[in-house]
Parts: sequence; structure tokens; C-alpha cells
Amino acid sequence: ISSSRKFLQRFLREGPNKTGTSCALDCGAGIGRITKRLLLPLFKVVDMVDVTEDFLVKARTYLGEEGKRVRNYFCCGLQDFSPEPSSYDVIWIQWVIGHLTDQHLAEFLRRCKQG
Repeated sequence: ISSSRKFLQRFLREGPNKTGTSCALDCGAGIGRITKRLLLPLFKVVDMVDVTEDFLVKARTYLGEEGKRVRNYFCCGLQDFSPEPSSYDVIWIQWVIGHLTDQHLAEFLRRCKQG
């Protein structure tokens, strides 16, 4: 988590070509470990997307009080997920990439560019 935080914070500082801290999307969020320990401390709200509904249900308990700042729990595979245009400052994609085909990943990244 600490290395991911250092990496992410380089892009969150003030100034030209820096990104905001309003909303992040956690892709392949599972029960919310990255949401809780990395994204919620840095962003006002976070959306979570995961293909497994049971994980998202468990996330509500795991996140506890901090979970109030999770705006949406999307149950969907990334190959079918389309972020709303201009809705995210950061889209965090880490371990889930290996579960997508090359074609699905390329298509998803194109859709993320709009989000």
C-alpha cells in the first residue's frame, strides 16, 4: 500500500498536469482493501466495481464507517463496464488486469479514457 500511495501522490499534487481528488474508481475492488487503505484516505468519494456480488456485499461491512464515502458499488465485469464520462480523477486498476483478455483490456482502457 505504501508504494502505491507514493506512486499515486506524485499525480495528486497541485499544479499543471496534476489530477484532482474528488472521486476514484477501484476496478476489481473485491472486498475493498485498496478502497479502504489507499483510495478513501486520498479521495472524497470512491466507486467500486467488481464482478463478484458477494465481495461487494462483504465490502460494506469491511469498510465500516468509511464506507459511507463509497458512492457506488457496481457489480459488473470490466469487459462490460463503462465509466460515466468525466466522472473520475483516478481509475485504479491493479490485480484484475490479468483476468481480462488483451482485447477486453484495450476496449476497457479506451472507455476509461472518457471516464
